[in-house]
Amino acid sequence: MALEIGSLYAKTGDKPKMIEEYLNHLTIAPYDQEQIQNNFLERITTDEDWKLLKKEILNRVQKSTENQTYTEMLLWLLVQQKDFYSAFIQFRAIDKRLNEEGRRMIDLAQLAISNDALDVAVDCYKYVLTLGEDKMFYNDARTGLLSVSYKKITEYGEYDDAFLAETEKNYKAFITEVGENYYSAESMRQLAYLYNYYSNKPQMAIDILQRVIVIPRVNKSFTAECKLELGDSYLIGGDIWEAQLLYGQVDKDFKDEPLGQEAKFRNARLSFYKGEFDWAQAQLDVLKSATSHLISNNAIELSMLIQDNYGFEDGDDSALMLYADADLLLLRNAPDLALQKLDSIKLIFPNHSLNDEM
Repeated sequence: MALEIGSLYAKTGDKPKMIEEYLNHLTIAPYDQEQIQNNFLERITTDEDWKLLKKEILNRVQKSTENQTYTEMLLWLLVQQKDFYSAFIQFRAIDKRLNEEGRRMIDLAQLAISNDALDVAVDCYKYVLTLGEDKMFYNDARTGLLSVSYKKITEYGEYDDAFLAETEKNYKAFITEVGENYYSAESMRQLAYLYNYYSNKPQMAIDILQRVIVIPRVNKSFTAECKLELGDSYLIGGDIWEAQLLYGQVDKDFKDEPLGQEAKFRNARLSFYKGEFDWAQAQLDVLKSATSHLISNNAIELSMLIQDNYGFEDGDDSALMLYADADLLLLRNAPDLALQKLDSIKLIFPNHSLNDEM
């Protein structure tokens, strides 16, 4: 009945009564939460309306601390407004009052990360850490903080040498403390990535990933992904044959699956780096119809690059080989050296078709 009454108030423009009745409906039908949220999104149209809704939800959260539905509605509202810091303040108070040991804060941190509110995520995790090492979500908060630092480095480029060194130190401390097991496997993988692409320490990445792929109780797909990254580490370190072997293993174990197709693409890319352009092209032709759009697009892009520039001038593929070298330098996260290679192509082959690609 409250739902119907709320809709009547919506038609008459009485927003306060509409809000009240819709929230009353959730008291007896919490499973209609998504429908109520959709109704609010459709009918709450001004800043004043949102303030009214926020005030009413806050009142109900404070009066009915055990009502999970109102708490979830508060989080939903704050997310709609991108007000993650206010959500942090509210949920910290609720966490203390209900002695939830940080459960709600871990959820909020993950939501903040997905919306690029990294500083709020850090606040959430640090709060959970203050609750003590004996609490259930302590290690989740530790890995969460590591993941935020990782995201800042790898996705935002927000780091300097000191921040990078501190992050690597924190990863090593965590792994040492909890041991090398299924719980720390993702952190080990992330640390290896930092070694590979940001610290120029491929051998250290290799050492870690070799240990990750033999950890028991780890998902097979995760292990295969780590094998691909180990192959990349060998490639970055200059060991082409080990890289090829690992790509081949994943291709065999996950044949016709996206992981296997990704392994096949990396082997084709490896052939490109080696200057085996015919063989690379043959492998890429197979992947053009891959089930994964990303792999298919990558295969088509590399295939077109080879097709358009292979044998450009009297069968001389020196320019394409230099381009492949530059691409490998980019994989090794050495953009300055890659630019030098690309510049040399322009100087030596000023009229080459690769100029468009460069």
